Amino acid sequence: MGQLADAYADLDPGAFDLGFFEDGVQVRRSLAACWDVSFERAAPVRPFRRPKGGKSFAGWYFCATTGEHIGYESWLERDRLILLDADLQVTGVGSQPFWLHWHDGQRRRRHAPDYFVRFSACFSIPGFV
Repeated sequence: MGQLADAYADLDPGAFDLGFFEDGVQVRRSLAACWDVSFERAAPVRPFRRPKGGKSFAGWYFCATTGEHIGYESWLERDRLILLDADLQVTGVGSQPFWLHWHDGQRRRRHAPDYFVRFSACFSIPGFV
């Protein structure tokens, strides 16, 4: 596990780009240029997987926090949405709001995170000031 954790330890945050939709147009920017983007309001960058005849449990969850439906691809994701919706520190949630692009030293990679979660400004980690 230590080797896996160390594999990306020396990567510069500037080595990451985000691809997302802004006003219906697909854009790509460096991670550093995206701090002011409202990813909780961004459209999903890919369709939700719903294999025909498969054992997928994709659907839409109505999130009271956002007042909108948020997509999920499994019961685990749905259950996480329910917990996030009940958390008073959560102010926004977006499903698959961007592609994270990077180069691992051998090839280009990309990943669409399941969720982006925005916490209130008063969010703090217990034990930290």
